[in-house]
Amino acid sequence: MRRRESRRLLTGVAFADDAVLGGEQTGKPGRGSENKAPFMVAVELDHDGYPRHVRFDAIANDQGETFSAWATSALHLNAGLVYGWPRQLQRRRRPSRDHRRRA
Repeated sequence: MRRRESRRLLTGVAFADDAVLGGEQTGKPGRGSENKAPFMVAVELDHDGYPRHVRFDAIANDQGETFSAWATSALHLNAGLVYGWPRQLQRRRRPSRDHRRRA
């Protein structure tokens, strides 16, 4: 499945951001740590704004050249890229009254 999905190019509008994955260990914390694995995540949205496809790709580091190489391999030439999550996607919705826990 990884091989098949790695060939998929995202089209339309894609929202992307980089992150690191790794557990707690001794050494340098956060980005640049030898205990963390950097990766890119991107979500392609359809015309109604709903997720259509997603990609998770391991990257070598968080440098500009690496991001450019990732974009070339992951995005269609006509794709629009929004880097970083916009506020609309970060906003947390409060549960409605119907979703509250009932005792």
